Amino acid sequence: MTNAICVRCGEVKWGAFTRCRSCGWQPDSELDVAYSLALSDHYLSEEEMEKYAKSVKSGSSLHMSQEDETYFLQIVRNQRAVELIKRARGVKRKANRSDESDQDSSRGDSDPD
Repeated sequence: MTNAICVRCGEVKWGAFTRCRSCGWQPDSELDVAYSLALSDHYLSEEEMEKYAKSVKSGSSLHMSQEDETYFLQIVRNQRAVELIKRARGVKRKANRSDESDQDSSRGDSDPD
């Protein structure tokens, strides 16, 4: 699992997208999720994470360049698209299984005594 810095309070948390145990904040907008991802150990060294944690704790605002913001937003959007596709495939597979069960019972494939 990923370690990340809470964008709101600067504490280290387990998972970039999870609720912070220290302040209760959880990223919910695409931009919040993008910043949370950017402040994770997937993209920052331990030293960089400590630097950003101190900065947030001292009340400094976090800012990314427009290029970095666009990059992380695209990652978030791509991940959401993948999740939607997986979910749609799962629904389609369930529907196919249901159709197959209906066909089996209409053919009389059940085992009579």
